[in-house]
Amino acid sequence: MKKIIKILTIIQFSFLFSANAQSFTGTIHTPNNQVVEGVTITAKNTSSQASITVMSNNDGTFTIDVAEAGDYELSFESDVNPLNGVSTFDLVLISKHILNILVQDSYYSILAMDINGNGIVTVFDIIYLRQFILGIDFIFPVPAWRFLEAMDDPTDFVPLPEVDTLHFHVDSGETKVLDIIAVKVGDVNGSFIGG
Repeated sequence: MKKIIKILTIIQFSFLFSANAQSFTGTIHTPNNQVVEGVTITAKNTSSQASITVMSNNDGTFTIDVAEAGDYELSFESDVNPLNGVSTFDLVLISKHILNILVQDSYYSILAMDINGNGIVTVFDIIYLRQFILGIDFIFPVPAWRFLEAMDDPTDFVPLPEVDTLHFHVDSGETKVLDIIAVKVGDVNGSFIGG
């Protein structure tokens, strides 16, 4: 009889714990809806500093179950396939943007063109990208991928959205659903092929 009571108590405790569980879940994809797999995602509670790390699945989805409700920093990292989608055509697009011939007005494109991560697109970005394409330098000054929450209108980016480390609040029992855009640095025309 004692054994049955213990088991029932454990089941009731597990049920109560799972009923109040909270999580972050979502999909990581490019602006052209190519899923991005293998992204390292870390959720850190800003009060307790407790953190948990997961990776995005083959279909770009992820779920992070967190132990407590509160404010979290979610950081996203990936250096997978840094040359995928990057070509000399992207150099041409950056040149045309700088010369005001073909201006890229999407924040996603601006982020892809900002190779050195200084917040503006200049000839130095062309130099960095050219060195990378030619194999002279194999490391971007910024991570190969940049991550941000999907924007309703990527041409309206005032104020600038958070990039790479995003801040969210999750209540007790809440599942926060996120739509994360992955911008491949250097891939201005969005030719990255996922999978």
